[in-house]
Amino acid sequence: MSPISPQFMERFVRLPRMAGETWQGGLLRMPAWIEKGPDGKPHRSWAGFWVSLHTGLVHMKMEPECGRRQGPRAG
Repeated sequence: MSPISPQFMERFVRLPRMAGETWQGGLLRMPAWIEKGPDGKPHRSWAGFWVSLHTGLVHMKMEPECGRRQGPRAG
């Protein structure tokens, strides 16, 4: 993932906070195959998904390059 800029963090801190707001999420494999992934083989990318239970808003961030996911690997 790209580094977080100070300007982005300033905007994030200024966002209004809602009482009772709950976000749930995690890392998931995308439900579609990329035809030409690493080594020319089909690949399913990873993405982080977060959902607000109160508002129904969804945030998703996909890995920037196939096979470049950082952190622990899931099976």
